[in-house]
Parts: sequence; structure tokens; C-alpha cells
Amino acid sequence: MKIEIRTEQEKPILILIGSLDTTSAPLLEKRLQAFMEEGKDHLLLDFTLVDYLSSAGLRVLFSFSQKLEKKKGKLVLFSLSDEVMQVIRMAGFQSRLKIAQNEAQALQK
Repeated sequence: MKIEIRTEQEKPILILIGSLDTTSAPLLEKRLQAFMEEGKDHLLLDFTLVDYLSSAGLRVLFSFSQKLEKKKGKLVLFSLSDEVMQVIRMAGFQSRLKIAQNEAQALQK
């Protein structure tokens, strides 16, 4: 997985490219942790180019979602493919993660 970063309305947007799986989950975890340590509490994840999501990736997403909520922040996922959304639904996380249809909606959450 590759992660590109840009900022919109002072909110970091992490553009995820590839598979979010056992191998790449630690990379995402490090990046999210670094943003939290910098005091960033509203992070957006662009899933447009994510082709696979494993349980290891789900754990990182859920863990950081909870950590940010404790700090009154948010982790918002957007532009998920049907396949990735199906994995989230099968795990029962659709109501536990903040999910937006697109970047514009994610910026409003």
C-alpha cells in the first residue's frame, strides 16, 4: 500500500492506494499515530484506490476511530468500493465507523 497525503480545509486527507491488509495495516497505523501526536484530531481517509480490506485493516480503522473520538475528533472514511463496504458490513462496523459517500460529505462530518 502507498499513502499520499494532502490537506483540505485544514484537515489531512490520507489517500490510500492498494490493499489495506496485514502487511500494510502497520504503515497506516504509524501514519495515523503521527497525526494524532501532532494534535490532528480530524482525519479523512480516501478509499477510492483501495482494492482490498482485511480484518487487520479493519482493526486499525476501528482502533483509531475510537482513539480520536475520545479526543473529540473523527476518523472519516470516504469513497469506498462496494467490495470494501461489504467487508465492513460483514464485520458489523458500518455503524461504528464514520463513512461518507465522497470527499465533500467527509469534509462536512
